[in-house]
Amino acid sequence: MLDDRRGSVVAFSSKSLMNKAQYAACAAAVLWAGLVASGPWLTSHAAGSVWHPLGLMVYGFGQVVCHQRGDRSFHMAGVPWPVCARCTGIYAGAALAALFALARWTRSEEHTSELQ
Repeated sequence: MLDDRRGSVVAFSSKSLMNKAQYAACAAAVLWAGLVASGPWLTSHAAGSVWHPLGLMVYGFGQVVCHQRGDRSFHMAGVPWPVCARCTGIYAGAALAALFALARWTRSEEHTSELQ
């Protein structure tokens, strides 16, 4: 329930809003992990294509959140990943946890709808 300035009560579905936020967070975690893994390809093999700027953005954001030391990063075809191995593990773990949580929420919602 939310009270506006005129004193009337406005109801909204917090469950619906929470579900959308959960799905958005899951999608963001999986998307970022995928971009981290595909970063070397996006910058080296896709040079000159429409995907190259996306690769540069991934490396740019990776620079903000990670030290990007080459000796601590995975390499693909001689190109270091946008983040170090530790950060890669964190993002991969977050993506896997998001997928497991999504499966659990979906199963929980199916079970709840059967009970009603």
